[in-house]
Amino acid sequence: MIEHFFIPETLAEALRLKNEHKNSRFLAGGTEIFTRKTADKMNCISLQKINSLKSISLNDRRLSLGAMITLQELIEAAELPKPLEQPLKSAAQQVRNRNIRNIATVGGNIVANKSCSDLIPLFLVMQASLQYQEATLHTQTLSLAEYIARPKESKAGLIGGILLPIPVDNEKFFLKRFSRTRSDLGIINIAVSVTLNPGRIIHCRMAIGGIDEHVVQPQAVSRFFQTLSPKLELPVFKNDLRKLLETEIRPITDVRGSTEWKREVVFGLLCEIADQICSDWRK
Repeated sequence: MIEHFFIPETLAEALRLKNEHKNSRFLAGGTEIFTRKTADKMNCISLQKINSLKSISLNDRRLSLGAMITLQELIEAAELPKPLEQPLKSAAQQVRNRNIRNIATVGGNIVANKSCSDLIPLFLVMQASLQYQEATLHTQTLSLAEYIARPKESKAGLIGGILLPIPVDNEKFFLKRFSRTRSDLGIINIAVSVTLNPGRIIHCRMAIGGIDEHVVQPQAVSRFFQTLSPKLELPVFKNDLRKLLETEIRPITDVRGSTEWKREVVFGLLCEIADQICSDWRK
């Protein structure tokens, strides 16, 4: 139950209100707060009128996305640099419901820190960092991976923006998602970034959602993907991949699926990505 509702117009005012009022929550799109059933009283601090959180800019080969940009605005943005445009828009479009995309925000997706997030896996492999406003009004830049790892009680501040480095020309991004229906939340979400040289992968980053409480980055599987090459027989690669997943990926069993079933889904999606990489080499 909302006891007080505040509408600040600056970041400083929003953080001051957060410090002054106990049990207060920042309100972005509301797709998380307003879908939780609770009888607890809380104070909401709306971020809708803080214009500095709604900008898109490109500086020093980094794209800056304001935390209050909605998923639909990200899809429709004309300012996105070409190397990032397709993967960013594809990730946002994975949220099929247009009504949700109209209100759900980029920053809110990160703060929710859900394992089924459609954006966090991609942001992680893009090596995203955050402009973070501490409750003390101190501004710092920290990596998204560091923010995710922080305990919830240490996140009293506010995300001002998401910073994405512009990738090199031979870096490619792959997204795969499994859900029961097109409109359902993703049961498994995978993002992979590979830097390709003729005939080999010189770097690989991977993030998987749906197998743990939060999105994870399986380093051993990422390193294994770097062994993929046009000369390697795909059946051999896939057989070795399956064996590796049995030891390196231990999905949690929940209402969405068992450990074994989720591992098999991850295997299938990673095989599809391997097929796409090999297809790109043949072009």
